Amino acid sequence: APNTARSMTPEERQKEKERLQDMVKEFAKAAVQSQQCQWVLLAAGAPHAAAYSLDKALRHFSVRSDDGEAATIEMASIAEVSKDVRGTPFAELQRLPPPHALSGETLDRRFVCVHHVVDGRLEHLGLLLPNPFERERFYTCMKILRWAIDSRRDRS
Repeated sequence: APNTARSMTPEERQKEKERLQDMVKEFAKAAVQSQQCQWVLLAAGAPHAAAYSLDKALRHFSVRSDDGEAATIEMASIAEVSKDVRGTPFAELQRLPPPHALSGETLDRRFVCVHHVVDGRLEHLGLLLPNPFERERFYTCMKILRWAIDSRRDRS
């Protein structure tokens, strides 16, 4: 079983903190260069080849599809990042049978949803990442980056 923060020694906690910091740094460096993904647009019915990126100041998250569609989200407007398709507008896609590009297994292993606020409304941006490892990395690092933005805002 994985160690919880409470059961870790101070040395183990420090090591885990450094590991997470390194992971977020590597993620941010890669994301500034842009990373491949698939953009799940509900109206389209199939995911679009795309790339996501962060600006150098880590203030804006962008997605651009290979066919030119684009969206940019202020990091501060991101309310949540989730891995579970249930409870999102994309939940219906789970019913699609394999080999559909959005079948349940694909969503279970590669889907992330960025919930963000636009003009007071909660909007949802669905992405499929290349593999489960990249999904976990995206999820963890975006959560940490959001937490850092919130804690900076709370201090000012």
